[in-house]
Amino acid sequence: MKHYVSLFSITLLLFPLWGLSLFLLQRKPELDFLNGQFSFISHSFLLAVGSSVPAVFVGLLASYTVSKSSSRFSRTTFLSAAITLLFIHPVVLLEVLRSLPFSHHLSSFAASALVYGIGNCAAAMLLSYPLFMDSSRHEAETLARRISQSRFSVLFHIKAPAIFEYFPILIFPLLLHSFFAHDVPSVLGYRTFGETIANLLSVSDNPDELAGVALFAACITLPSSIVLYILFRKLFSVSDTNGAGSFPTSYFSHSQNVFPAVWIVFMVILVLICFTTLTAKSFSSEEPFSELFHQNLSPIAYTAAMTLSASVTAMLLARILFASRHSCRCIPLLLLTLFIFPATILSFSLNIIFQTPPFHLLSAGNIPLFIGYTTILLPPAYFFRWLEERYGIKDYFLERVAIPYWKKTVHVVIPQKLPVWTGEFFLLLMWAQYQLDLPMFLLEPGREVLIVKMYNLLHYGDTASVAFLSLIQVAGATLFGLLGTASFRKVAE
Repeated sequence: MKHYVSLFSITLLLFPLWGLSLFLLQRKPELDFLNGQFSFISHSFLLAVGSSVPAVFVGLLASYTVSKSSSRFSRTTFLSAAITLLFIHPVVLLEVLRSLPFSHHLSSFAASALVYGIGNCAAAMLLSYPLFMDSSRHEAETLARRISQSRFSVLFHIKAPAIFEYFPILIFPLLLHSFFAHDVPSVLGYRTFGETIANLLSVSDNPDELAGVALFAACITLPSSIVLYILFRKLFSVSDTNGAGSFPTSYFSHSQNVFPAVWIVFMVILVLICFTTLTAKSFSSEEPFSELFHQNLSPIAYTAAMTLSASVTAMLLARILFASRHSCRCIPLLLLTLFIFPATILSFSLNIIFQTPPFHLLSAGNIPLFIGYTTILLPPAYFFRWLEERYGIKDYFLERVAIPYWKKTVHVVIPQKLPVWTGEFFLLLMWAQYQLDLPMFLLEPGREVLIVKMYNLLHYGDTASVAFLSLIQVAGATLFGLLGTASFRKVAE
């Protein structure tokens, strides 16, 4: 039974890639759409570099600084604020930015780079934080600090390599994400190549032109995923996850300075600005707050139902995929490819599959969106499972003592793993509701999810409803960020 479920998980993982390959084989890709697109490509490249490179540097520096803090409150607040900023959608950040007094002085490029840079910086913080917490790294750094008394020697030979060792694996996915992004530039009127691709996939009637768009995106993404996989294996030893890493406990007793507080205060101020600005705009509307909630109750409930079910399913399938990683060693590479693939192309591929027999039988109702959410949640769910295995606590006593499996599961495994599962569930839930392109392509007619309705209203100028929906999104990101951090804090303790 386990092998059948594992085969189903791998099939679901290959679902969008198979659909894209099938579409390309049936068509003759045309790349004529690239003519005259050089300026838009340069706009996208500048936006990607401007929003990713400084953000990764700042994120790595902040994560490294806070990981050395002796204050548990500082570390917990840092993680909660980083999770909140990561899962506040760029469209929501744009709505907040427009309400600030200095926003009219910003160009469309500067506003787009600032909005995407906040999310990229938070992503760099969260991805690098558990790696900086590895006890072997701290032990090596402590020993080197005792041997060398020179501040410059410690800075250039210990701290700088530690901070920027993970720069290559962080910059690839963030650059690609910003390069193909189209939501914020579309609202601001800043023409980018990502917006061109999104428009072609939405309105073009030429299948060969659509195939050319998909082929161009694949030629950029697939080599990047291979390079990222090689770097990932080299730095983290993905194939060897036998609990090699561990979170230190004694290291925090002697590292205390003012720099973590500076990062934390700045991040908390950003979150508070989002709250206060959106709350003021929501309550300043002529419509009562209760009326706004009643008007938007349907998309909120529908979003919650779809993301809840997809998050639970992705967690279960990711564990099956992780258990099958030795029999199918291409699973991590497929997951990385799926993770960094442009969301517009991925959503288009899934849409193509559900129009192809016999899968067109599944195109009715909520099934396409549920499968899409589950598929796009598999890479982060697998990553959480890898972190759980790498930094998990193994009880070797229970492995040697003859205890019935069900007793060990009920009384030991579930209580030990439940905080991890809870935190992972909250983060996956926020990752699902963050997706914009997926429901735009796969949403059932007559249905709306929270982020799609917010994006549509931005174009219509309904500021009251946009502010209310943005406030709901920020409140959800903050709540689930706090709950997820609290769950992972229990594991660390």
